[in-house]
Amino acid sequence: GSYEGGHSFGPYIRNHYMICYVESGSGTLYCDDPAHRLEVGSVYVLFPDSKVLYKSDCGKKWEISWIGASGSKIGAYLAAMGITRAHPVAKTRNYADFKRTFRKIYAATGGGTAKEELLATSLSYKLLALLAEEKNVAAKKRGKDELVVEYVNNHYEQDVSVGALSQKFGLSRNTITRVFKRETGETPSEYVAKIRLARACFLLKNTSYSIADI
Repeated sequence: GSYEGGHSFGPYIRNHYMICYVESGSGTLYCDDPAHRLEVGSVYVLFPDSKVLYKSDCGKKWEISWIGASGSKIGAYLAAMGITRAHPVAKTRNYADFKRTFRKIYAATGGGTAKEELLATSLSYKLLALLAEEKNVAAKKRGKDELVVEYVNNHYEQDVSVGALSQKFGLSRNTITRVFKRETGETPSEYVAKIRLARACFLLKNTSYSIADI
């Protein structure tokens, strides 16, 4: 999208990931309130059930590309690159590849054929691969503790108590708590309560579900 300087959008909450790329301009992203600066070449990720608002700076044309994304492994891939709810912004240098890949994704969508959908999906993962290459890190080599928060993001409707997480990841309760404090600034129980409440608010606002259903 292309907008005049001073453009803003939000606050809003989505139920899926969005991967966004700043092509021109600058601004500020507010993700669950903390502020993050955005410049040309910034890649920022909007996480499911996070309250998001962004504002572009006045006097500069604001151009961004974005795609929606979903899948059980995306959160883990992002966490392996150090991209989390607490740290949703990454800086890229290879502008041309990112811009070219977004254009290919847009060209592959719209027809609705299986071939086009598969191509768009493969290109979306190419974006993640480009970002991983720049950050020089492979997801499979990251430690367990860096994936705990993203596991909760994807499985918060299940048992994600400290005890359950400790058993699943083979980490002590103290380590689980320390990971959450470092990545989110909250205890595990506070964090889970927040994303469950955000999800409930989203469903009440955007569906016909009753409070009892949720």
